[in-house]
Amino acid sequence: MSGSPGQDARSAEEQAAEQGLFGYRLHSATPRVWVTHAIIAVNVIVFLAMLADGAGLMTSNTEVHLRWGANFGPLTKEGEWWRLFACTVLHFGILHLAMNMWALWSAGRLVERLYGNASFIAIYVFAGLTGSFASLLWNADRVVSAGASGAVFGVFGALGAYVLRQPGSVPRSVLKSLTGSTIAFIAYSIAIGAMVSAIDNAAHAGGFAGGFLLAWLLARPLAQSLDPRAPLTVGRTAIAVGFVVLSLGSLFMLLPPAKYSYAAQQAAITAIQQFGAEEEVLAKKAGSLIEARKAGRITDRQLGEGFEKDVVPGWNVAHARFSALKVDPGAPTADKVRALTEFVGVRREMFAEYAAGLQSGDAVRLRRAEELSARSQVMMREMRDRKANP
Repeated sequence: MSGSPGQDARSAEEQAAEQGLFGYRLHSATPRVWVTHAIIAVNVIVFLAMLADGAGLMTSNTEVHLRWGANFGPLTKEGEWWRLFACTVLHFGILHLAMNMWALWSAGRLVERLYGNASFIAIYVFAGLTGSFASLLWNADRVVSAGASGAVFGVFGALGAYVLRQPGSVPRSVLKSLTGSTIAFIAYSIAIGAMVSAIDNAAHAGGFAGGFLLAWLLARPLAQSLDPRAPLTVGRTAIAVGFVVLSLGSLFMLLPPAKYSYAAQQAAITAIQQFGAEEEVLAKKAGSLIEARKAGRITDRQLGEGFEKDVVPGWNVAHARFSALKVDPGAPTADKVRALTEFVGVRREMFAEYAAGLQSGDAVRLRRAEELSARSQVMMREMRDRKANP
């Protein structure tokens, strides 16, 4: 049964008065909300700059994101720790950026006024870092991660911490107005995190936890923040700083070493690509010599000399290059490098045996060359099968 018009009017008047008092306290405590605006501006500017660098409006470009500072275990854990926060201003397409900035705009201004500009910066940065650490711990060097959502989750965590730590400080009507955007942001983030590996829910959880815990230590009544003689106490600041240092230090210690060297992995990729072109050239040279022998234009001895002069040196160079690679077992190219190194070694030995056997007429060396040829054909089929069925 609904109340009387008089009761409804009083309720509306009380609600308006409550919101008015809350708004006055908020604006008096933190007159200017500039941190939220600055964060949004930085994210948009970086996104536009990355577009100019080829990042893509709707889709991502891993190479560009890595160049700009995406969080990736083999790079971050090998000394590029700046990626832990740099990744929070990078986004995988306009929709990713728009959703994060909309959520930050919706909740960030309120949370910044509740905690003050300096504390809000600390909460946002700390949440971004704990989100990045969580991503590294969970993804085990498999994912290139970026996005502000971990830090933005920390902003929502800070709001939750304030409501719990200072019950009744934030009117229900104010919280209710944020419910829709909060649910939409969380649902979108979890859904896209499940579909797109680079936007991972581990960072969301880590950011929320970091923002909540630090904000719990920094939360204070609005009435206290109105008193210029009652700044954030030295004791509370010291506790918060100690918590941040201890937390980040513990997370750093928990990180396992990178599963592989990114530099070595890139060197392997370059070597594989280079070998593809070289193998084609060597195959043409060998093919031309064999066709000349079949046509009777050259003798067996000349064929052997041609192999020794024009073919064997190329295989020696390729084998030396692959043998020098130091690819860790956990690297994505480890199996391919191992297979190619063995294959190149067999082909090198095969042409060397053909060259020596044809020039000397040594039947034993020629039989050895035939055996190596058959073995290399099997290896080629196996590599093709692995490529077709990874």
